[in-house]
Amino acid sequence: MTRVRFGPRGLGIGLIEYSESFRYPSEVFKIEWSTGKSSTIFRDKRFAVSDVWMMPDGTVYLAGIALNGELRSVVPGRVQVLRSKDLSAWTAIEVDYRAVARLVALSGVGDGGLWLATDSGMILKLQ
Repeated sequence: MTRVRFGPRGLGIGLIEYSESFRYPSEVFKIEWSTGKSSTIFRDKRFAVSDVWMMPDGTVYLAGIALNGELRSVVPGRVQVLRSKDLSAWTAIEVDYRAVARLVALSGVGDGGLWLATDSGMILKLQ
């Protein structure tokens, strides 16, 4: 488990990043704090999620890189961000085409906006 974010109404999200030999590069879980139950809400062989964020309204953002092959930790990929309000339908957010990285981090304050930083030094404000 590389990241846990707490949200409103006893809901949280957790991110697990797997090694190169695993079927998926990462997996995102919904965590219900009141019951202790968790369930997978996102996993994709072509998208390595490296950070998650939950807004006060419950909207979830996933940030990471699009994968072109099997070498996830060596070859940088195009930065990708997905958003979901219901934790089942995911919409891609447009990211500057020059943004490439191996790792991506998200940060924000309330509803004041969301920022993305890459390990290659690029910082972007998501709209």
